[in-house]
Amino acid sequence: MRICVLTTSFPRFPGDEASVFVGRLMEAYSAIGSEGLVITPYDRSEALTERLGNFDIIRVKYGVFTRGSLAYGSGILPNIRSRPWLALQVFSLLGALIVELLKKRKSYQVVHANWLAAGVCAWLCSPFTKRPYIITLRGEDAKLLANPIMRVLLKPAICKAAKVIAVNETFKELLTPLTPADKIASISNGVSFRDVPHEELVRFKRDHNLSEQTAKIIFVGRLIPLKRVEVAIRLLSIPTLSNFELLICGRSDDQRYLQELQELRRSLALETRVHLLGSLPPSKIPALLACGEFFISASEHEGRPNSVLEAMAAGKVVLASDIAAHREIIRHAESGYLFNVDDLKSAAGILAGLNSDQATRERIGEAARSYARQFSWEGCALKYLEVLN
Repeated sequence: MRICVLTTSFPRFPGDEASVFVGRLMEAYSAIGSEGLVITPYDRSEALTERLGNFDIIRVKYGVFTRGSLAYGSGILPNIRSRPWLALQVFSLLGALIVELLKKRKSYQVVHANWLAAGVCAWLCSPFTKRPYIITLRGEDAKLLANPIMRVLLKPAICKAAKVIAVNETFKELLTPLTPADKIASISNGVSFRDVPHEELVRFKRDHNLSEQTAKIIFVGRLIPLKRVEVAIRLLSIPTLSNFELLICGRSDDQRYLQELQELRRSLALETRVHLLGSLPPSKIPALLACGEFFISASEHEGRPNSVLEAMAAGKVVLASDIAAHREIIRHAESGYLFNVDDLKSAAGILAGLNSDQATRERIGEAARSYARQFSWEGCALKYLEVLN
């Protein structure tokens, strides 16, 4: 069976964080012998077509008069909120994906749409292609479904899908009023992890001039307002964490937000303790995680927080904002800690206490590792294949 993976973003180059979980799922599809194509928007200078594993990657241009700039960066909805004129590109983006789906209809038997926008495209094409489709809800889709008007507009695409995949329980609750329960499936993303040899860890610390004398908190993710990276920086200004450093790793397509983070770091006199590492290739992330004792995620919203799960798989103690997606994977004070982003003194107290309590750190880290390592990408792909069949 040939699968068409339809997605509104996809890794553009090796090491790109954009929808890296969709890229890993496609790699897992290839590993278990599936084949097909990926249809995704073009961004800047990447190849319009290429071959990855058993899949042909097809990137479609959609900009009207200018380069399309809606799909990447912070994501479609955040991009529109920060630059409202980009809403004018929505129809050209959806139209370009629809045209490519129709052109390639003889090249696939089923469509796996990632995000509701892609699901709408698959739905509009289905009367002409006669191909079934499934939709995986991710990230910002929860905000769309929480809006009464958008629920009405999106309901036909959801109802006509052969299956709708929820990556967390919040999505399942939002879907229940929209489609029969037997059409809703729950499939968790896989988790990438590996143990880091001592020599690799030493080399990474040397290359990034990291001190051995301080406790380290790690953040990995896109530098966008949704991730609330400023919360992590403010946390480090609390006196009880004066012997901590914060390592921030991630690509920033939002230069205004990056400048705000840099200015905040300067205003709090944290230039020597808050390190903006920029983007690192996925192969370097295990070494980065191995450098720290703690991992932080202060996101205001998540679908299935892969970076948190990868930190847990590495045995890190995770401090995560008290939101539904984090509550689903972290048992407070058992496999990690949840915190109120408006009460940073309490969060600092947790970290300071754990820093002097190695036994508790190891117990929490082991519980986190045991939980997260049960999820593999090949296992995830096999579950999708069962649904697609």
